[in-house]
Amino acid sequence: MTVFYAAAAGMSIVTTRIRGAADYLQEPENCLWTEPRNATMLSEKIAFLLKNQETRRNMSQANRELARNFSAALVTREYLEVYSRIASADE
Repeated sequence: MTVFYAAAAGMSIVTTRIRGAADYLQEPENCLWTEPRNATMLSEKIAFLLKNQETRRNMSQANRELARNFSAALVTREYLEVYSRIASADE
């Protein structure tokens, strides 16, 4: 969830291809990928972001837009639709 909180805050993201991130984030629109336990690669990605204001700005905007897809109102509506379909199938 930390990655999605960061996206909602409009932060630049450097992360590994963990399941949730890999399902929803695209490089370079939302994040920069790094390999697990690769400190050199991680530092290179962070240095790149620090030097590239336009990339950070674009990533911030894209992440705020992405986060709107996960608002409580939208997610709740989707859950209710799923529960409604499940309940209808039992009848």
